[in-house]
Amino acid sequence: MSKSVSNLPDPAYWLRQFIFNELKKYPSDEVAVVSNQTFVPISPSLSQAAEADFYESLVQSTGLEQPLWIQYDKLMRFRTNPFYRIKKEQLILTINHPDIDIADNVTTIIEQLLDREDAAAQDLNKWASENFGFDIEKPHNVFFHKIRVFKADESRDLVELNSVNLAFARTRLIIEFDYHASDRVYYANTANPEYDQEYK
Repeated sequence: MSKSVSNLPDPAYWLRQFIFNELKKYPSDEVAVVSNQTFVPISPSLSQAAEADFYESLVQSTGLEQPLWIQYDKLMRFRTNPFYRIKKEQLILTINHPDIDIADNVTTIIEQLLDREDAAAQDLNKWASENFGFDIEKPHNVFFHKIRVFKADESRDLVELNSVNLAFARTRLIIEFDYHASDRVYYANTANPEYDQEYK
């Protein structure tokens, strides 16, 4: 099979999808995400012009005047285990919404979902194995071992998002996770034999 960047192991991708899937289970007036939403409201850091375009896409896809927007960035990646394939990474999530109650709701949901060490990792692995190849085309070639969540800061300052002219309440979380990657997907999708192949 020919190589493709989209087939490379990407643990952050699975975390973003897992969080998004969980948020869709809650009422939109509590999390500013709708149950049938397909546009993932989690983006990397963007330029000011790109921020405006991204937020406008969120508004159009959700039908909400003020949808949730989460930004992420990688903090660090390092190895703490003598087994070279097991790595540790950290992501910082910035949760943005004009309503501080919604920002706090989303923060609580993410903490409850992921701050459970190996139990959270097992839930994410199970969810990924059940969804790749159906709703998600990316191969499931990342296996999580532990996940933890930390508050990046305790401030609840309103900061101005100039690109969309809205005052956003922001909370920040650090997601720390141990994982290992593989050249092969972890669970074959019997509905699509292609997923039995190696991704090298």
